[in-house]
Amino acid sequence: MNPLHGTAVTRRHVRVTADPGRRRFLPLCALCRDTATAAPGDLHKRFLTLPRPSGTPVRYDEPADGLLSPLSDGYAGLVTKVREGVHTG
Repeated sequence: MNPLHGTAVTRRHVRVTADPGRRRFLPLCALCRDTATAAPGDLHKRFLTLPRPSGTPVRYDEPADGLLSPLSDGYAGLVTKVREGVHTG
């Protein structure tokens, strides 16, 4: 949910939006795990967000133009982006 929370203690299928039908299998810290149990509808609010150039927030794991956008494809996308940057200077 938020990599700044610290070490994950478990992985669970959790809601990633307010829609209960949209779930993903994610690593969770203890606090997010407890929130997923006590208030699963609120868990999506705990995602780390970053500001877009326009100032509106975007979840760090969502596709967006910027440094972390390759992470939406997993680490392979990030590695590809880094390699492209190395070769272009």
